[in-house]
Amino acid sequence: MLGAVFAALNRYSAVRIHAPPRKPLSVVITGGSKGLGKALARELLLCGDRVILTSRTQSGADRTVAQLRQELKQELGPRIPVRHTAVGQHVIGV
Repeated sequence: MLGAVFAALNRYSAVRIHAPPRKPLSVVITGGSKGLGKALARELLLCGDRVILTSRTQSGADRTVAQLRQELKQELGPRIPVRHTAVGQHVIGV
């Protein structure tokens, strides 16, 4: 019985439905230049959210933005504005 409960939970909890909110979110993703952060940025952009992406290096961030623009150009068109800033310069005590 317990096994059946866990099997059902495993099967149905894997199904996720994301309904974007009416008002777009502003989301900060640290480590967004690769892996899970990059994938999350892609999905949030597709939902119409504003994504603020950080990376350890400027080149990593630039490369990721270029890749996302290329991958999403049909879905989003030219709607991916980019601003560069050195976050470390704005944080006190770094």
